[in-house]
Amino acid sequence: MSKLSLKLAFLPGALLAIPSAMTGASLIYEGFDYGLTNKAITGTATTATGLTGSYTTVSNNGTSTYTATGLTFTGLATSGGALTLSVSPTTDSVKEFAYTHIPINVSVSAGTTVYQSMLVNLTANSLSTNTGDASLRLTATSNLTGNGNGSMVNAVKRIGTTSNTSGVYYAAGDSNPSGSAVISTSTTYLYISKFTNVGGTGGGDATTWILTEAQFEAWQLAGGTEADLNSVSGSFKTSKTSTANITFDTTKSLRFNTSEFSVDFNSGSTNYNNSGQLTTVFDELRFGTSLNDVLAFSTVPEPSTYASIMGGMILGIVALRRRRS
Repeated sequence: MSKLSLKLAFLPGALLAIPSAMTGASLIYEGFDYGLTNKAITGTATTATGLTGSYTTVSNNGTSTYTATGLTFTGLATSGGALTLSVSPTTDSVKEFAYTHIPINVSVSAGTTVYQSMLVNLTANSLSTNTGDASLRLTATSNLTGNGNGSMVNAVKRIGTTSNTSGVYYAAGDSNPSGSAVISTSTTYLYISKFTNVGGTGGGDATTWILTEAQFEAWQLAGGTEADLNSVSGSFKTSKTSTANITFDTTKSLRFNTSEFSVDFNSGSTNYNNSGQLTTVFDELRFGTSLNDVLAFSTVPEPSTYASIMGGMILGIVALRRRRS
């Protein structure tokens, strides 16, 4: 490879922009762009794609806050606002939690593969004991607050002595998410998930990839395909197979959860003896039927503008080489 070709190959973002211009249509998109100041999200009426009604929070000493400043992620289009859930236990006899939920108004046919993505930032996890939990669940609207409810779940948990363990569920009844990735606090991650045979009989597979901004860029440079997700250096992948039947329809709600004790662990009240804090920010949530549906890339130039920019870059490099020769 010539020196000129080598320089072109490593122009920042040059090749990243072309495939990134194409984005599909989401079944659900919630960017929390409501133009509000920081406030409890309860009562906020949604204008999001695929959602209906207003947000409701069920809380025992937890908070569910609309945050005016959203998460950002290099290479992805983001909007203002985010949802922050937090719990700081103060008692030793009652589980402390916040569940925020909102109904969906879209459905998929039986056997569909559903993709999901979101940005997550675990801003604090200093819980001292037991199993903290932060998760997004698609769960039955008629049964939102019980233990173990939900399907299509992404969770960040404290399992035993290991904090910030991330994984995925396929359906209600799973005792722990699969996987053992330990994410860092105060770092924004892109979660990409795939759920097969949704609405079909016999169950299916749930797969989640967790990427940092650097890993996301490496994935795009590698080709940006689903197969490339498996080969990105340092990225995390976990899968779980279940025989449960899960559905994606208008009987469901999205439930954002944070809790000082696992929502999937039934135990006597004497075990609720945690201290510390668990705070998680959720943003840029998407569901779709293809990988392209759940990724919205940053705005890139039109093809004619892009060609002009590239031409200018090439001429500039050629001129620089001539001056040095």
